Amino acid sequence: MVRVIAVRDPTSASLDECVDALCSWGFDPGDEESLAHASHWLGRLGNDRHFIGDRLLDHLGNPRQPAAPGWAPAHSHQLALAAPENSDFRLLATIWEVPDGGTCHAGYGQAHDHAADVVTLGYFGPGCLRDHFEHEEDARGRSKRLRPAGQLALGEGCMLHYRARRDVHRLHPPASLSISLTLVHNSRATQGQARRWFQPEIGGAHTDDDPAAGESLLRAAVALGGEAARASALHVAQHHASESLRLCAWRALAEQETSAQARDAIWKQAEQGGNHRIAAIARQHRAALR
Repeated sequence: MVRVIAVRDPTSASLDECVDALCSWGFDPGDEESLAHASHWLGRLGNDRHFIGDRLLDHLGNPRQPAAPGWAPAHSHQLALAAPENSDFRLLATIWEVPDGGTCHAGYGQAHDHAADVVTLGYFGPGCLRDHFEHEEDARGRSKRLRPAGQLALGEGCMLHYRARRDVHRLHPPASLSISLTLVHNSRATQGQARRWFQPEIGGAHTDDDPAAGESLLRAAVALGGEAARASALHVAQHHASESLRLCAWRALAEQETSAQARDAIWKQAEQGGNHRIAAIARQHRAALR
């Protein structure tokens, strides 16, 4: 299961110092000495309480200037701090916001693993509460069972090691804005692989679908695509192999209805679709509309 790593060194290190140390030693999470060395330097970087804020201000102050080396946007809530050429690691900063709606925002509420080993450190704020699970697979590598293995918030100074394709966790939104630093292992074995999404409530079966991306695509398609897109979304809601995407499709369809009566009709269809979990959620939505 996930491993808690103690942060003992109170001294700080700059981003350049941290990257230089990691490039010199490399990062092999399967080797205890290498893992300890990398974790030590990630902890020291986390002790620098100003470097992310300073770099964000520099970037915002010069929006038309190219990003400084080692500092580039990765996507909407993640920043690539360093990804040296021919190295065996990447260093990321993730900004965890309090969502204003939707359950798939930034992966909140969705159990998943990682395609590569990661060491992550709480840098700012209370951090996301994480449900951890012990994962069992059958001889074919298919998920058999997820067993709850406790909860932990990635608050400031908390460091965790997640093993590739083994440690499963589910994130909940933080109480306030939070930032984490993450060291990701790069190797040939993990190239081309993606994280897997799990459904603990229905026995741990996994899917390679990303619910966050799926919900965004479905909502956009239904909002902009007319009747053909609505028909496609209804087909996803009724027949897709991923329970999470079916639920996202029902939500997307309901959001486009302008009256409570029409939204109730959508959720009635979902309730009668034969899936116990979706039916329970549909009943909650119908009750809220009354």
